[in-house]
Amino acid sequence: MVFVSLVVMSNRYRILVQLDPTISGELRSRSLDVLLKDLSKLKEDLEVKKVEAVDGFLEVFSDNLVEACMCISKFPGVFRASICRRVRNRTKEIVKAVTEMGKKVLRKNMTFNIVISGNERRRADLYYIIMDKVLDEVDAKPDDYRPDKLLFVFLGKRYAYVEFEGFIGPSGIPIGVMGRSLILFDGSLKSYVAALKSSRSGFTPYLLFLIPAKSPPNYLRRGFFKAWTLVKCLPMRRITMYTLSVEDEALNKYGFHSLLIKLASKIAKRIKAKVIVFGINYVRNLESILKVCSIPIKEGILTFLPNLGMGSHEILSSITDWEDRYKLDWVEWNVSDYYPSFIREVKEEEIEALLGEVIKVEVDRGPVGWHKALDRYLSLRNKGS
Repeated sequence: MVFVSLVVMSNRYRILVQLDPTISGELRSRSLDVLLKDLSKLKEDLEVKKVEAVDGFLEVFSDNLVEACMCISKFPGVFRASICRRVRNRTKEIVKAVTEMGKKVLRKNMTFNIVISGNERRRADLYYIIMDKVLDEVDAKPDDYRPDKLLFVFLGKRYAYVEFEGFIGPSGIPIGVMGRSLILFDGSLKSYVAALKSSRSGFTPYLLFLIPAKSPPNYLRRGFFKAWTLVKCLPMRRITMYTLSVEDEALNKYGFHSLLIKLASKIAKRIKAKVIVFGINYVRNLESILKVCSIPIKEGILTFLPNLGMGSHEILSSITDWEDRYKLDWVEWNVSDYYPSFIREVKEEEIEALLGEVIKVEVDRGPVGWHKALDRYLSLRNKGS
């Protein structure tokens, strides 16, 4: 019932988006600009009416505050997304707004505490003034250790924001600030998390999905479905995926990883990606990993292995705060169990021939986005054959 009234009063409330506080200087300015542009592009998808930059924050106005706030909180670079009421940065107005908020969210005998961020000189005095007023108006108890409810106040230069409901984001850097990355993707848990981690590092992800002939039908479905769930976690309308079906003869001759990294180096150079991200299962030993990483380095492209040395439990726990609706269906099919993992030289003419067979598809964030992408891939593949 509270959320229903909030939607009606959306002209009074807004979504406050805060960047990672560890980002500063020119990088923070660029991050704010990029995130502002990304959110503006998603106005229709998020039911957003307006996005503004105010006092180093982003203010988002929406008719569906709760759903939009939850969605924005998943985006890389977002430290916290909060449904807030904005008042002028004056003590009297702040105290009044927090007291009114306390009456709405605090019940009898609940414990609470007040958290104030920004303007270190005022925080201590403001805390005690607000606490005294809230205790006078609300039948609740203060608790410094394990409160039932935290009342957040964010102080800017001109305005203060009193939080009604907030969602913690993944932090990091907004996508696109650091350029592009090419993800070696197969829809597995490792590749999904690797794509999220590279996005959190400020890279716009592009996916390379190699489909071996022996792969089961579920392998193809999983790749497209997980690409769709990935774009749902990012401030993008669609994600680009390069797909290629490879016959057993080439894979057995050169090894899966040799073909994959060679193709990745060529595609990354074409799309001007700065880094290749290893999202697939790694080769078996350190020597082979170093050999694989040296191939794109010769082309001037860096490599990133975000999951190296991590077990499945560690990898799964690392996405808890990002996206928890799509953690099921992690059906693993390991390429290394079916094809050799050795590293061999691949002739340039063979790589160029394979590049001509690459199919580029766009996976959009719509309700049937992955179905449309899979249908397009299959139709283009059948037309080519």
